[in-house]
Amino acid sequence: MYISGLILALTIVLFSIDDIIFDIICLFKKARKKALLRVKVEELNECPPKMLAIVIAAWHEAEVISHMIENLLMSVQYPKSMYHVFIGVYPNDLETREALEEICVKHPNVHMVVNSKNGPTNKADNANNVIKYIQLYEKENFINFSGINLHDAEDVIHPNELKLINLLFEKYDVIQIPVFPIIPMPKLKNIFKFMTSGTYADEFAENHYRTMLMRDSSGAFVPSAGTGFSISRKALDSFGEKDVFPEGSFTEDYKLSLHMAENGFKNSFFLVELLRVNQKGKTKREFIATRSLFPNTFWTAVKQKTRWTYGIAFQSFRLKNILSKKSTLTTMEKYSTYKDWKVKYTNLLVFPSYLVFIYFLVSLFNPTLETIYPINSFSWYLALGMSVLMMIRQVNRFIAVKAVYGIRSACVAILCLPIIPARVVWGNIINFTATARAWKQHYRGLKNKKSKWSKTDHDFLNKNTLKRYHRVFGDYLLERNYIHAETLQKCLDDIKNTETRIGDYLLEKKLVTQEQIAEIVSDSLNTSCIELNDWPMDNQLVKLFNKEMLLRYTVFPLLVSEKSLSVVCFTDISEEEIKNCFIGDYSEITINKFIAVKDEIITAIHDLYANEDTIEKKNEDFDLTKNLMNSNLITAEQICLAISHAAAKGSTILNMLAEMGLCKSFYVEMNVAS
Repeated sequence: MYISGLILALTIVLFSIDDIIFDIICLFKKARKKALLRVKVEELNECPPKMLAIVIAAWHEAEVISHMIENLLMSVQYPKSMYHVFIGVYPNDLETREALEEICVKHPNVHMVVNSKNGPTNKADNANNVIKYIQLYEKENFINFSGINLHDAEDVIHPNELKLINLLFEKYDVIQIPVFPIIPMPKLKNIFKFMTSGTYADEFAENHYRTMLMRDSSGAFVPSAGTGFSISRKALDSFGEKDVFPEGSFTEDYKLSLHMAENGFKNSFFLVELLRVNQKGKTKREFIATRSLFPNTFWTAVKQKTRWTYGIAFQSFRLKNILSKKSTLTTMEKYSTYKDWKVKYTNLLVFPSYLVFIYFLVSLFNPTLETIYPINSFSWYLALGMSVLMMIRQVNRFIAVKAVYGIRSACVAILCLPIIPARVVWGNIINFTATARAWKQHYRGLKNKKSKWSKTDHDFLNKNTLKRYHRVFGDYLLERNYIHAETLQKCLDDIKNTETRIGDYLLEKKLVTQEQIAEIVSDSLNTSCIELNDWPMDNQLVKLFNKEMLLRYTVFPLLVSEKSLSVVCFTDISEEEIKNCFIGDYSEITINKFIAVKDEIITAIHDLYANEDTIEKKNEDFDLTKNLMNSNLITAEQICLAISHAAAKGSTILNMLAEMGLCKSFYVEMNVAS
């Protein structure tokens, strides 16, 4: 027993001591310098929106995919004309295809990409097929996506995620944001009911609140999490005609990020927090992260983690190749891959450790049993060191879980129930079983077979739960730090039983300015705030609108075509009110609403009608832009965005359109033709 205890303690300490060294190195390197990174909302909004593609690989996702897409389109704070969603499906998955058909017809920026093969192949093949379709779509529609954003069919995408990725693509080529599982608020009656999904929450909180930050800041290798993972145009182009995702791995995301690191594209991890207001009017912090439901039964969790363990520790790399001098990885990157590789051994130490621990407890009350760790012996000091390492690990996990889920969840995850943390033990048992199954697959020679899609069945959140992740007017006020939470709550209470708009009330009380309200309204409508002083005046609009009605509703027309009208208003008014401003019947026209300062709108209306008899100054840049809209190459929303950001950056409209990824190839073809 003594020898067994000695070997076990020595093995655990040897496998764990490097983690402590890594923590110390990261402290000296100021590893948390990017922790809780605060990106100002102004930065997110001032960065011109570039075309983004969201890629979702789906197989038998009929139960969740339509709900996921509808929630995405409703909640994401990014211009709808500036992102497209591409969902990869299979010919023989009729249920998923039927669930998507109505959405694709309803929303022009949602596309169903049917694979040429029957499913399931594997997730990598599905994603590669979608990327090839995107490349064709770009050529046919004269657009250039600045990158792709990978997600799963059960994800709840954060409202500000695309704005953040758009900003980060200015400097970074490969980006990973945190992934946090969704779990219910812990109560006595559900602690054990959600024990399995709780282990996911604990592990992801520790990894994505702490470990990945330390890896990123220390220059170590940061793997992809498979979702919330973004790849820039530059990184995608480096593959040429080759497939982006490796099809021979169960964890194609990990292997891809490792391949990109070997070729000079470092994956950067960002943990960004914003302020929100809850239903009680109190502020709380929220991370820009991907959230989703994870398995809550033992065997579904084991199945999923078997795939993860086998794909990372057995398939993705050979340690001797990584550590060789020929490897292009840095020393820290090599070390971090070793940390991922050793999991296939450390997870197996859990079971004998618990057996030894049980024996140790029994021996305390039964003096006839042999002492496994004699006091002051070498093994006793090893066991003491092992205990210290375990306590340090639990303290770190407590801090991470508290930061992500709150103090109640942290207590349930870490505190003794009654002797050792029950959720920690349960998670270790799941990991042990999954690792044992991965070893079994390895010895069966699975590494020489082509991987198939070993998917996990998912659920999606109901509408009431999803409301927690949607933005309301007060959230925007707090994010921009325009008002205190207590003041906001009092104002909401004052107008609760009236028809007064919160914006009008805040202005009346002089708690905010017109400029601030305009920005908040534009945020809540997921549109842009237009500076009318920089807008090209179009005298042709005079004949189409009634001046008195424009002044009554505080609406100024920007662009009009046979199919759409773009206007600016001060507050959110109905489309019927806007159509009342027309001279004639335009009942079928589509309205695009933007926001501007009230006084600027009134001034612009008077200026428009004051100059109705003068000859309008020729603006070739603006006229060509309108022609592109009439030719269906760009939308009215895209023109308004381009004009707004061009004025702010001192650029031309056409150059801004090209920067946004619109019509750039069209301009090239036109120049070649001319």
